[in-house]
Amino acid sequence: PELGEEVNEGDIVAVLVSVGDRIERDQNVVEIETDKATLEVPCSLAGTIVKVHVTSGDRIKVGDPIVSVEADAEAGPAKDDADEVEDTEQQREGQRSAPQAQRASAEDEPPETTEADSEAAAPAGELEEPGQEQREDQRPRTAVPPAAPKMSAESLHAAPNTRLLARELGVDLGEVAEQHADERLTDEHIKRFVRGRMNEKREDLAQQRVTRRSPPLPDFEKWGPIERVPLSALERRVVEHLTTAWAAPHVTHHDLADIGSLEALRASYAEQIEENQPKLTVTAVVIRALVHALRKFPKFNASLDPEAEELILKHYYHIGVAVDTEYGLVVPVLRDCDKKPVLEIADELEEVAERARQRKVTLEELRGGTFTVTNVGGIGGTAFSPVVNFPEVAILGVARARREVVLNTGQPEERLVLPLCLSFDHRAINGADAARFTREIVRLLEAPLLPLLHRQA
Repeated sequence: PELGEEVNEGDIVAVLVSVGDRIERDQNVVEIETDKATLEVPCSLAGTIVKVHVTSGDRIKVGDPIVSVEADAEAGPAKDDADEVEDTEQQREGQRSAPQAQRASAEDEPPETTEADSEAAAPAGELEEPGQEQREDQRPRTAVPPAAPKMSAESLHAAPNTRLLARELGVDLGEVAEQHADERLTDEHIKRFVRGRMNEKREDLAQQRVTRRSPPLPDFEKWGPIERVPLSALERRVVEHLTTAWAAPHVTHHDLADIGSLEALRASYAEQIEENQPKLTVTAVVIRALVHALRKFPKFNASLDPEAEELILKHYYHIGVAVDTEYGLVVPVLRDCDKKPVLEIADELEEVAERARQRKVTLEELRGGTFTVTNVGGIGGTAFSPVVNFPEVAILGVARARREVVLNTGQPEERLVLPLCLSFDHRAINGADAARFTREIVRLLEAPLLPLLHRQA
């Protein structure tokens, strides 16, 4: 089945059924890793599994067979539209009645036997006795029906407006029907087909860019033993995504925020926290400060359209947060962060990060971000240059806080400073604006008391 927009293939992580198993409608039959999420794929029929076409580790595409099911007699098609059900049943009834009509015709008038037919048919003496099964090679070849011709556009079930849309977009309805057997074709089917073709072209272009930029590898075996390890679906997606993202000219601006007051606030809150209340994390405070800065500098909450020569400014604030998992880096998106207080953001962040580590986030939760934050402070490092998360135009990296001695009115003082690393697409953002944007975040982190704890910060 279709697993989501722009999702054309995935890797089988686990097969949840075996031949002979009895399943209910919408019961999950496999787990598939696609994009940066693991999805459970249900079967739309109730019945008995008669064949499993995939095994763990297989890479399959939308439209590939997963399992074959002997459906229950009372199990009707899982459709909501009564018209679609009726049309489908009529189509099936027509398919069932056609062979009956052919048999009736054959009884009225015996078929002509050509010389080629006589040569192809097995001699009667070689057939097994009645009641016994024939071996495959003994059955008459004329019993094998010819391949069904491709359905014409006129014979397909589609409304006139859907046919018109297909003609306008240059889509062959027969090709669409191959992906949606026994279904009435709708405008959405046509749009999905077109999106799929566009995605294939984008993937081909991305692969061409990789091929052009990557010279042939040498024969490493000349110098010693090697091992080739296939990339997972997530790793392949990362390669494609970063290849596209790196086409933008990257610049990274670095700054330091004195977070002594913030740490004092967090310590005070921790002493008063009650059971089941969210923790006040640095990342949550950074996100709330970031939203304030994005309002003040809208160009950072945007995407660049080079072909249209336009900058697309977004009036919503969906912040992606990079989460380190054993399967790779995953970036779930927190929606409408401008409408949430920092404690609500902290609670939501903790919940979605845990689900990301368990591979329970959905594809929708990984999409629609306007800006990304990545915090490696829990691991270490003094600074880094994060890669902009395409199609965004900037990303904020946070390194590990450290203590530094600074001069205050000529006297040395120890301060706790937090390194901020802002990478940006220099085509959309200039260096001076990047410095101002980062300074705004620093200002809010250095004075985080009431403003950052309320919705209207």
